[in-house]
Amino acid sequence: MVADETESMNRRDRLRAQALADIEHASMSIIDGEGVHALSMAALAKAMRMSAPGLYRYFASRDALVAGMVTVAYGQLAEAIMQAGTAAGRRGPLVRVRSMVAAYRDWALAHPRRYGMLFGERPADITDTPESIAPMNSAMALFMAALQELQAADGKPAGPDGPLEGQFRRWMGTRDWTDAPLEASMAGVLIWTRVHGIVGLELAGVFESSVVSVAQMIDFEVDQAIGSVLQGGMGRGLSRERLVRTSPCSCAGTGRIRARSPACRQHP
Repeated sequence: MVADETESMNRRDRLRAQALADIEHASMSIIDGEGVHALSMAALAKAMRMSAPGLYRYFASRDALVAGMVTVAYGQLAEAIMQAGTAAGRRGPLVRVRSMVAAYRDWALAHPRRYGMLFGERPADITDTPESIAPMNSAMALFMAALQELQAADGKPAGPDGPLEGQFRRWMGTRDWTDAPLEASMAGVLIWTRVHGIVGLELAGVFESSVVSVAQMIDFEVDQAIGSVLQGGMGRGLSRERLVRTSPCSCAGTGRIRARSPACRQHP
């Protein structure tokens, strides 16, 4: 009797898991094709060839459905970032930072509607929850760890707090995704805001006819954000000559911030 009940429960769990996977696939297909505004219980039911009331066994409302897809999309973006960071794990911290930033951009370009859902297109009343952003917190922790290594490699003491540093210090006290020092945390947030802005413009088609390399522009902004903060305070940018390049050569070392080797012929 107990064995029969357990088998029945396992079968129900499997069927529910499969149904949720099917709902996720169909929902993301709608979002990818038309945007999150097109996702409704009726549209989803039609796509899945089932009755709308049947969907309410899995999601109590359209808002709950969208919130569920937001959680899934955050997880996908976080996974892409973390895979990039892990793949570059044996390389220097600057390489890992750039790899994770590149993965962020690549995912956004591959899934523009999902990216839009996360950062602008969803209804204002569907907000992030601790559960939905938990994967991104893990990705940010990996990102911050690389920045903390860069800070330790630089070896310069932090400068006195200015107005922005003080604001960041108070704000970081409300975050639960980092134990990194203030300077590394500031660099991480500044990098994200700069990259997010560039990616948003890229998705809007601003750079379609431009000869400017978006990838190189992002690398430049990453370098500037790291240099300005890890040099002891905002507004004192680190020159590109002193930021190690990612190409393998005698000056590349481990990705630390230091002067380029005069013997390097690869980086004139």
